[in-house]
Amino acid sequence: MKNILVVANDTKLAGIIESSLDNRDAVAKLDLDGATKVKHFNSHAQAASHLADRYGQVNLGKIDDTIIFVDLMLEEMDGLSVVEKFRNQYHQLGIAAFVCTQNLAGPLEELQLKSQAESGGANLVLLAPFNLREIGSCVARLFAASSETNASEEISGELTASTTLSTSEPVRTASH
Repeated sequence: MKNILVVANDTKLAGIIESSLDNRDAVAKLDLDGATKVKHFNSHAQAASHLADRYGQVNLGKIDDTIIFVDLMLEEMDGLSVVEKFRNQYHQLGIAAFVCTQNLAGPLEELQLKSQAESGGANLVLLAPFNLREIGSCVARLFAASSETNASEEISGELTASTTLSTSEPVRTASH
């Protein structure tokens, strides 16, 4: 079973990821073996506990059945610090950071935050709003890279999204 962990202030992204997995076209392109479970955590501590139970406190080896999405605008802890902690503890974990662009001052802050997240260990950085196809592509890329020998080096480029869901309603995450 594949696991997708979402660390965010609200459950919207977890729901969007589940919707992308329910989308038949997206699932066919994901090429995931077996079932996939999406689990939402309100805090870094909850997600860290889950990972520690599953993989130990530190795991330098391959983790090919779990990826994680981290909201950079977490209320309980700076999202950049969360990305760095997860990268330091789990070197091979596929990590996607995301942020709602309406919470940022402008393109310069977007660029700075994206650069900081990548420097801190995020494999991909998503700018919300985004659509189901982009989420599906992100999930597929993270799982594909994590099944290789080094997730951090295998995922190149980034996903930045400014489109909306097919309902034509933008998906907003993290409301600050």
